Formats: sequence, C-alpha cells, structure tokens
Amino acid sequence: MDDRVRFYFDQGLAQTEIALCLSVIDNLNISVRHLRRRLSGLQLFRRRQYSDPERVVNFIASQLEGPGRLHGYRMMHERCRLSGLRLTRAMVREIQLSLDPLGVAERRGRRLRRRRYGVPGPNYLWQMDSYNKLKPYGIAVNGCIDGFSRHIIWMQAYFTNNNPRVIAGYYFRAVAERMGCCRIIRSDFGTENVHVNRLQEFLCEDSTGTVHGPKIIYSKVRQPQRH
Repeated sequence: MDDRVRFYFDQGLAQTEIALCLSVIDNLNISVRHLRRRLSGLQLFRRRQYSDPERVVNFIASQLEGPGRLHGYRMMHERCRLSGLRLTRAMVREIQLSLDPLGVAERRGRRLRRRRYGVPGPNYLWQMDSYNKLKPYGIAVNGCIDGFSRHIIWMQAYFTNNNPRVIAGYYFRAVAERMGCCRIIRSDFGTENVHVNRLQEFLCEDSTGTVHGPKIIYSKVRQPQRH
C-alpha cells in the first residue's frame, strides 16, 4: 500500500483523491484520517518537506543544458515534480533567474527562438488544445492531432470546452476507436485537461505520459494526412 500512496502523492493528488484512488483502483479501503497517518509515517508532507537545494539546482542546471533552456518556470517546475523533486514554483523561478538570466529576459520579452522537435512515429505524441475565438457565438472548439502525421485525432465543437468531463469524453472516444492510447499527450495547464492527464497517466501506468506547457511548438502548417 505504501508504494501506491507514494505514487498518488507524487502525482499531486489531494488526500481525499488519494483515498478514492486507493478504493476504486487498488481496492484498498482506508479513511482519510488513516491515510493522513500513513503519509506522516512516510514523511510525505506538502508544505514541510522540500528537496535538497543542491540537488534541485543541479537538476535545473542539467535541464538548461538541453531543450529545457526553452522552458519557463512553470514547465520547469513540472519537470522537477515528475522527477520526484518537491519545491515551489517561486523557488524554480529564482533558480532559473540566477542560472539563465538571458533566457528569462527573452521569455519576458516574448523573444522566443524557433524550436524544432522530432517524434519517433504515429501515436507517440498527441497534441491537444482548445480554440476560444468563437465562444462569443456559442461555439467552443477542442481538438487533438497526432504529432508525427498531423492526423486529426478529434475536432469537436460544443457549447463549452472548459468542462474536464467533456474533454475526457473526447479522449475516451478516441482511445476506444483506436483500441489504445498515445505514449505522450501534450496539453496546456488549463483545468479542462486535468481528467485527460490523469487518465493518460493511469492508462500508461507512468507519470511521464503527459507534458504540460504553453503552445511552445512552432511548425509550418501542412495539410493533414488522410488515414
């Protein structure tokens, strides 16, 4: 049980959510009060315990030597969290400002360099996002494409794209039609994507199945391929 508690804690779930996951997924029924004692015994605290500062600085410095130098503090904080580091966004922001002041200044001035990325093959990376320019007319659009072929996984128009259950429904339908999910799904930090992110992590049994951040991929628009 302790391994599952630690896993859900590292996902950022609240205590009530951890207890629910243990009950529904692992068939382990414990109260929130008992869970709180378990967390205390495992030395898992949200506010009291932060990772060693030297370890955090070394990790961020290694990220800045590669593609991570293009990330803002929110994306870098997410990378730290997925690597098992516990710290606040403010700490990440201060460390990045000290290690890479030029990069921070470029991002603040929106002088971003053009980036390229490669995908191993189809259904490895899906990119999901919403389009809100038509909301004044009652049309909320949400879509997802394959990062390799640019094949449209789904493109849906509804009266809302802010409800995480609606977005999760699009995702479930796509997974059911393909009888499988992608290896990684990219989305922004919007609350409408939280259910999809959790579902992706559970289906892949891996916390690295989701990537978050602003629209940082720039590529020339090409005609979607037909399948």
